[in-house]
Amino acid sequence: MTAVSASAPLGRPVQPPGLRLVTPLGGSPVTPSLAELLRTHRTRIGLTQQQLADFSTVSVRAIRDMENGVTLCPRRETVQLLARSLRLDDAAREDLSLAAGVAAPAAPTGPGVGVVRAGALLGRDRERAELADWFSRGAEPVLTVVGLPGVGKTRLVLELAGAVGHDGSRVLWPGWGGDDGGGADLPDRLVEAAVAELTTAAGGRGAASTRLALRIGAQPALLVLDDPARPPDPRALDQLLGQCPGLRVVLTAVRPPRVTGMRRLVLHGLPTPPDPQDPGWATAPAVRLLTGGPIPGSDPDPGELTPAERADLNAVVEQLDGLPFALTLAAPLVELYGPATLRRCLAEDLLGTLGVGAGAAGSDGTAGAERFRRIRETVDALPATRRRALADLCAVTGPGAPTQDGPVPPTVEMLCRTSGLALPECGRTVDELCAAGLLRRQGPGRFRVVGLVRSLATALPDPTGRPAAVPA
Repeated sequence: MTAVSASAPLGRPVQPPGLRLVTPLGGSPVTPSLAELLRTHRTRIGLTQQQLADFSTVSVRAIRDMENGVTLCPRRETVQLLARSLRLDDAAREDLSLAAGVAAPAAPTGPGVGVVRAGALLGRDRERAELADWFSRGAEPVLTVVGLPGVGKTRLVLELAGAVGHDGSRVLWPGWGGDDGGGADLPDRLVEAAVAELTTAAGGRGAASTRLALRIGAQPALLVLDDPARPPDPRALDQLLGQCPGLRVVLTAVRPPRVTGMRRLVLHGLPTPPDPQDPGWATAPAVRLLTGGPIPGSDPDPGELTPAERADLNAVVEQLDGLPFALTLAAPLVELYGPATLRRCLAEDLLGTLGVGAGAAGSDGTAGAERFRRIRETVDALPATRRRALADLCAVTGPGAPTQDGPVPPTVEMLCRTSGLALPECGRTVDELCAAGLLRRQGPGRFRVVGLVRSLATALPDPTGRPAAVPA
């Protein structure tokens, strides 16, 4: 099955996270099961099984049986109700119907690469172009995509992997590779073993890395290290790159690893939508996620929203810093609360309000709750001085009264006054927090703490034991 993504220049279809569907290393495409597709689509929009049952009128027991693999061939009407409630486009509906056995399979096309339709990657044209340029002619063989959990790092790299595999280059992605039976040119178990050696080596390569280098040779290839537990060992990685001149390595991470010679791409939230009166407002990426997701034909009719409601939705995007997963969690709350009430609820209790959209109280857990936990771990894992500085940045408001949308963006000088650190150290601190995606630049010398990070940072105890910072 093939499809064309709605975006360019790397507008080729790729698989969504969690599904073994792309086989660029040889072998046959692996068809997803109904359980995998249903669970992935449900968690993608942050619904619990009970919430999906309420929206679709399908019983929660039936949904649970399908996700657990007990029910393999549900009725066509059941699949249609679930597809409508999950807000699937035509391509994803067809895939779900195929997995449920209520649609005929389509003939695969393309140069021997199994491809799956995934939701369009919205609002990342600049980042896609930068990745494509890096792979084709970048001087640095290693690139790190850094950003908070849920900002879209894996999805962006999937887009690159789909384009690279479609053009004939090898894609080495542990867990999504070739055939463990030994028939493929590069079996997946060899890639996994080599990556394990690269991320645990103590200055040298092992047998698997050596075999992998012999298999790749000088051919163009992309090795993806998606959020590894440890960054690759610099010496072992240099040895592998020295034997494979056509190899490019892309690494996704929540915090930038301390490895020299890496090119870095920091992924922030989607940009602020244009003016609500702009004709392109309804198709802005952040608005599309907030009002239903990347589904063709689902853009809101501008006539259905008043100017005040559009302004409130723009404010919601600002409150959530354009984070794609947060916008997806807030999407069902737009209908539940209305734009004005949602804006007020987020201002009063951002985490609690998003918890409603994430179904945080659900018995089966959600992707949203997992990302909250990982963001909190990211903040909690900061060195004591950096976390204290982050708390100080959350507290300062700058001279004069706060603006209507919140505190005046803090500056390095404000941090210097409240923290007692020297100005050069404050500059390094702010730069590191920006590189980790915890701060966003608002202009020359002005910064903004990401809303979710602010909520979590202020809830954590001060590791230095110092009294709370006093707002300027």
